[in-house]
Amino acid sequence: MKIRPFTFNISTVCYVYVILLFSSLYACSLSPNFSTTPELTFIGFNKQTMRQGTLNQDSVSLILDFKDGDGDIGTASNDQNLNLFLIDSRTKEIYDSYKIPAIPEKGANNGIEGRITLNVFSTCCRFSNAPPCSKLDDTPTNKLALSVYMLDRAGNKSNTVTTSELTLLCN
Repeated sequence: MKIRPFTFNISTVCYVYVILLFSSLYACSLSPNFSTTPELTFIGFNKQTMRQGTLNQDSVSLILDFKDGDGDIGTASNDQNLNLFLIDSRTKEIYDSYKIPAIPEKGANNGIEGRITLNVFSTCCRFSNAPPCSKLDDTPTNKLALSVYMLDRAGNKSNTVTTSELTLLCN
C-alpha cells in the first residue's frame, strides 16, 4: 500500500476558510442560553468590616454578577423606579435600594451578563438591649448579612442571594 502525502491546494484552503467563516458567524449569532428571569450571583465585598454610623461614615463595595436572557435590565433615565434591593438580615427590612440604569439592547439577541459593583454605606449596630448605634463595651461588633434581589423591566424578580457576613465595628 502506497501512502500519499496530504497536500493543500487552493480549493481545499478556500473550502476550509469558508467553513471556519460560517462557523464563527453562526457562533456569534447564538444568543446566550439564559432565563428571561434575571439571575444574581454574589461575588464578594472589597473588605469584611465597616464602622457603624448613620451619616455615610464608612462603606464597602458589594460585587454581584448578573445574567438575563432577554436583556431588559435597568430603567430609563426619566424612570424613577428602583430595581435593586438590599434587605438587612437583622431586621428583614429594606437596607437600601438602587436604580440600575438601562443597558442598551444591541444586535438580534439581547441576552446579557455583567458585573454590578455597589457602594453600600454603613448602618448602626443593633442589640436587643440597647438603642441602634449604641456603643457597648461588652459587645464591640455586630454581624450583618444582606439579601439582594433585582427586578427587570418586565417585572420579573430575580433569585435572592445572601451575602457573607460583614462585621460592623460598634465602638
